Amino acid sequence: MKKHLSDILAAVACLLVIVCMFQISALKQQVGNLQNVLNSQMSNVSDNINGIYSNVSSMLEEQASLLADSSWEFGEADMDALTVELLCSVSPKEYASGTAATIVVDGVEQPMTISNGTFTAKTKVPLFAEVTVSKVVFREGDTVRTEALDWHLSPRGEYLPNVYANLDGSSTGSVKDGIYAYHREGVVNVDVDCGHAYELKSVTLVETIDDQEIGRTDIPLDNKDFFENYQSEDGARPEPAESLAQSAGTELSSSFYYGLDKDYEIPFGTVLTIYVEVEDGNGLFYRCIIDRTELNEIGDLVDDSSWWCGSESSIYDANGKGLYEIDPNLYQ
Repeated sequence: MKKHLSDILAAVACLLVIVCMFQISALKQQVGNLQNVLNSQMSNVSDNINGIYSNVSSMLEEQASLLADSSWEFGEADMDALTVELLCSVSPKEYASGTAATIVVDGVEQPMTISNGTFTAKTKVPLFAEVTVSKVVFREGDTVRTEALDWHLSPRGEYLPNVYANLDGSSTGSVKDGIYAYHREGVVNVDVDCGHAYELKSVTLVETIDDQEIGRTDIPLDNKDFFENYQSEDGARPEPAESLAQSAGTELSSSFYYGLDKDYEIPFGTVLTIYVEVEDGNGLFYRCIIDRTELNEIGDLVDDSSWWCGSESSIYDANGKGLYEIDPNLYQ
């Protein structure tokens, strides 16, 4: 018995060591869980403190502000002058009889008129430039008070429709008899968004080689033919999407579709460009490139990094004059 006592004690010691290791592991896990809970609570406390600071800061700014309310909106556009009316209004918390007010638009003070406690101003701003309304100035005799506004406006993006288009699907190409035989298949998807009611005259698919038009196809505005007849290579049919017509004053959006399945012959040293052209009721044309294939003089494809893919639209007038053209460097 004595002979085996040391072995028994060693086994018991090993068992105790194992039990202790399990307990230590469990304690480490509990400590880790407690640390996670503590970190989460500290994060919540930090967020709450930041929220309090933000709320207090907003309250102090509101109390210090001279204004009870301020707003702006766009009015009517003049397409000949390429301008749009900017309507600004500010309501001071208090003012004396005879108080005069001006609002500073792109560094120029514009006079305001008062009615029912609100000062308003109407001025024309360019459609295709950024506009800054920096401040409003109140004058009461020799006393001048100023309130910063810092409104940064983009009439092109906020007044005119925003047009985006893309072409999914597949393409194949091969060199044959000194030309590049190119096949393009897929769905053309056109999205038009605007912050107010607008008129849409047409949506057109245009194909050019070196800017010389080789094809033009009207895309129906009701999408009926597309959803009834188009099917992809695998036989799938797309589900119809809602195409919009809501009341003025709400954000309007439309989607249009066209199934493309076409062969092209591209001479060496030329560029095939496929783009969507949308005409609005103002007589402006919005162009979105959806496919571009460029060949060098020996028939090799030129890698242009597809800078045009997903880019915003360029805008032209009825005579083809560029009013806003995208910068390819922004999309490379």
